[in-house]
Amino acid sequence: MDGEKPIPRTKVAPVTAAPAEPSLYAFCYTAPGTTPAPTFVVAGAGEMRDRGRGAQGIVRHGDTSPDAMREKARFVMGVMQERLHALGGDWSRVTAIDVYTAQPIHGFLIDEILRPAGPAAIHGVRWFPSRPPVQGLEFEVDLRGVARELML
Repeated sequence: MDGEKPIPRTKVAPVTAAPAEPSLYAFCYTAPGTTPAPTFVVAGAGEMRDRGRGAQGIVRHGDTSPDAMREKARFVMGVMQERLHALGGDWSRVTAIDVYTAQPIHGFLIDEILRPAGPAAIHGVRWFPSRPPVQGLEFEVDLRGVARELML
């Protein structure tokens, strides 16, 4: 990874029960050769088109109608699939799907998130009612495939 920063991260603004100060909710790391199958974290993606800039680059910018949110989810899941495959992974190895949006997801959860996730859908989705870190974005997803999760 010459010169690249392999550090996926997200900064979100919860719409309810926000912490009183900036805080770290969770972190992931991988270590070479410690599990039978490789583990991975796929960095979060919002509905910004590749090489998009400003409002013109955002899928249905400013629109949070049910149809727009469905389109945003479809777009983001496509980006996540591309990133997953670029890492040599596939949906069967995904153990967690996290969704970040302040908008309701129930109207498109099955068709636009769980069906495209294929075998990963068995794990469900964690929805964090929050705003993504880039102004104008309404929907973000990240993925991971891990052999072990530890909660303290």
